[in-house]
Amino acid sequence: MQSSSSSPAEEKASTQKTEDGKLDFCTRSYLRVELKVENVRQNPELPTGCESVAATIALRSVGYTDLEKCTIADEYLTKGTNYAVSYVGNPHTSSGAGCFPPAIVSAVNKYLREQGSSLRASDLTGTDLEELLALVDSGYPVIIWNTQGNVSARTGGASVTYNGTVYQWYHPEHCMVLYGYDREKDAVLISDPIDGNVERSYQQFKKNYDAIGQYAVVIQ
Repeated sequence: MQSSSSSPAEEKASTQKTEDGKLDFCTRSYLRVELKVENVRQNPELPTGCESVAATIALRSVGYTDLEKCTIADEYLTKGTNYAVSYVGNPHTSSGAGCFPPAIVSAVNKYLREQGSSLRASDLTGTDLEELLALVDSGYPVIIWNTQGNVSARTGGASVTYNGTVYQWYHPEHCMVLYGYDREKDAVLISDPIDGNVERSYQQFKKNYDAIGQYAVVIQ
């Protein structure tokens, strides 16, 4: 990864908040950024509900700390047959499939509107990973699609089209939250609904992210 510059204040800071006071930094420097993100495990309630759990992690990170694990999946996520705009299957079962950014944007924004919030989720599909890291620099965790265990992505199954974008299903599909990076280790920091808060190889993570379509969502 290319190195990023920062001010002396940023290099020395150990804690920091964004202007709205909702997003805390654990550490911040030109080599490492780590947002304060509480992990939520999808199991056992949502064995195939990683997308809604990743959304829950992100929503808790922007202040909705009382949001329950299953609320987004059960009350806000549309179920249907087009996995671009709806969840296909039942996330409470092992046979559930999943969904992609438009479905999560819709679910999150339904929730935010009900809370009377001015925050909104945005679909960042097609955004380069370095641009997502710039959002992390600004204090925003990013919901991102990759693979379970950071293994190589394998395409398979059907594809669907929504608003001109082709969404190809791949294996093993997984959704998580990008909340930091470490440039010395060449790693990204991921809040994974299965594995917890972990470091992943930047190079492999980027390879998977690019291969499967660069799917991401941010709440701002």
